[in-house]
Amino acid sequence: MAQGFKRLAGISAQGEPGQVKHSARPSIPPLIEGIDRNEDKKSLALTPLEMALYRLTCTVNVRTTPVQDAVVALMKELGADQASIHLSAHGEPNALEHYMTMNRMDGGYVAGFEGGATGEMIRAAFDNRWMLFTIPRMTKKHKTKNILYRFNMIPGDTAYSRHSIKNGTRQVCTVPLFMSHNAGDPESETKKLGVLTLKGERLEVQDIKQTGTLAVQKAALLVACGARLLSRIVDARFDPLTGLATRLEFETQLGVALKNYMRGGPNFSIFIFDVDLFKQFNDRYGHDTGDQVLKTVAKAIGKCLRGTPIGDVIERRANGHNEDVDLCYRYGGEEFAAILPRTELQEALIIAERLRACIEQTLLEIGGRRLGITVSVGVGDADTIITRTSTRALDINMADIVHDVDLAMYMAKSQGRNIVAYSVNGLGQDQRYSVYRPGASEMFITARGNTPSS
Repeated sequence: MAQGFKRLAGISAQGEPGQVKHSARPSIPPLIEGIDRNEDKKSLALTPLEMALYRLTCTVNVRTTPVQDAVVALMKELGADQASIHLSAHGEPNALEHYMTMNRMDGGYVAGFEGGATGEMIRAAFDNRWMLFTIPRMTKKHKTKNILYRFNMIPGDTAYSRHSIKNGTRQVCTVPLFMSHNAGDPESETKKLGVLTLKGERLEVQDIKQTGTLAVQKAALLVACGARLLSRIVDARFDPLTGLATRLEFETQLGVALKNYMRGGPNFSIFIFDVDLFKQFNDRYGHDTGDQVLKTVAKAIGKCLRGTPIGDVIERRANGHNEDVDLCYRYGGEEFAAILPRTELQEALIIAERLRACIEQTLLEIGGRRLGITVSVGVGDADTIITRTSTRALDINMADIVHDVDLAMYMAKSQGRNIVAYSVNGLGQDQRYSVYRPGASEMFITARGNTPSS
């Protein structure tokens, strides 16, 4: 057995411990070598539905695919021209809030994070675990007759029913996003995540030959499978307490932004900010109060960032790019992060200061007392930290920009908390940061020593 382990590790059984055998080409068993040279390749004989499911599952990776990309993959398979997502909001089990709308436009797909009313179909799908599929039909009298198919989203129950309803001129499919604690058990407790809605002139599986009810059934099956993939992404990437995306989604979206930047795309900025003295809220008033602090901060963010799906937007920085929205995340514990596309450092500092001031002015009422909340904010942009001439790998650049901005946030804490600090000259042995003070001279500090407590 020991001899076998040595051979697997590339170590000679007769040689000294640690002596590695090198060869110009690893040996390949004859069987595998023969397969490698075999050119007689065949394709799977799949139905259009099976092919659509195959493409979808090969395209969407639960850990690495951004939410928007997963939605677009399903839209492409069905020919949908619009999709929207409503998510369970701020830890309230029955509260729904619009998160995102994706529109198919000339040249691609564009995401928007504003609007999106919670209609009757969305509410019914969320409350009852129903998939609702509406089909407009033109009668002989040139009037639209709308048919609604109701599918049960219960394992093993493929029953559906048809109803006549009032509807528009496009096909609409509304499907719940949920996770069951015990898969396959109809009585299992369900974690409701939200609702996905798809709209289009015709929602159907590509290249399918069936029409009418059979075509709807095939499309419904594809939607159900896509919704299950999306449910797993949402469950892994969204924090039920604050309604914000989690660190995993932040890293995914940061990777997308950095990859685009390294290929010549636009500059962008990021924030990392932390609730000051958060432990005191938990110790003095209990963990329920700590949760309320985090919810309050999450809601306040929407008043300061562009197109954030939470709350009202005070000012939208219009620059002709509808896809440019500021995405905010619960980075971990009492720490939050944000990505600001097409945003230079100077503009990002103004927004960071507005964010800091907005949270400072937000008071939380607990047991007749009004508690103040402050945050310390670290800011950085790709041009300063990474630079266009960087030849480092994507994952190294990701780690570097997060480390630099995180350190800026700790520098803000070391200077008294409730302030904004930013990277001046990027990474290096002598990392310099500046405290942002609107209308006053800025103070430069050098990163060294231990980071302060929160």
